Amino acid sequence: MPLILSRRQWLAGVAGAMGGVGFAASTTAAVRRAFTVEPELVTVTRHHVGGSDPAAPVLRVVQLTDLHLDSIGAHEERVAAAVAAHRPDVIVFTGDSIDDDGRVGVLGEFLDLLDGRTRKFAVVGDGERGAGIDVRELGRVYAKRGCELLINDVADLSVGGRRVLVTGLDDLVRGTADPARALVGSEPTPNHLLLAHSPAQRDAIRWERVTPAATARIADGPEVDLAPYRPQWMLSGHTHGGQIAPFGLAPFRPRGSGRYVS
Repeated sequence: MPLILSRRQWLAGVAGAMGGVGFAASTTAAVRRAFTVEPELVTVTRHHVGGSDPAAPVLRVVQLTDLHLDSIGAHEERVAAAVAAHRPDVIVFTGDSIDDDGRVGVLGEFLDLLDGRTRKFAVVGDGERGAGIDVRELGRVYAKRGCELLINDVADLSVGGRRVLVTGLDDLVRGTADPARALVGSEPTPNHLLLAHSPAQRDAIRWERVTPAATARIADGPEVDLAPYRPQWMLSGHTHGGQIAPFGLAPFRPRGSGRYVS
């Protein structure tokens, strides 16, 4: 029986990440707010997904996405405090934590603000890939703070005696996302959480037996039937809630957003 995933937080990073920035071209005050107030806001949304079985264990997940860290200040400390206030079982970083190869140390400083005992997972986004950041160095910084960087890889969690499979994919836009490579050799489970920076990844995967051409990318490995691994939950970032959304409309979204605004 699947457990219940409670995605307790979706925290905005900088520039209104995932929260959407209201904008009115003819209103100076709105423009000023978009560039001076909104970037410093910490927006928390709570989502409860999964079954209704009251006996099922609950997994509390805090998602941090598109932080685009530049330095550590009062805003970043407020984000860390908000994370701690919700006492998560797991913290996930869904890409674009940094977008400059000189900011790897800043990411480490931010991770130091979080509880080192909490299980953490991370994936990369187009920001990390576009900046040419050394993923090995990035992985070491994450690992030193108890966070596993998953790039076409999987990890296991145990929640209330039930197994949760966590899959992290490479970036769809600037990386090489490969679910078959990630899942080969792992055991299917009714509780599967997929982490991918770009939400269009959800529609790009065909959760059925992969084609021989796709299988060839798994170095001499077996064919992978993706059907048993269909995830119950997927968490992404990237869209910034439309970034500029006048009257609730999002005329521009970055490539990789697909049909999703937030």
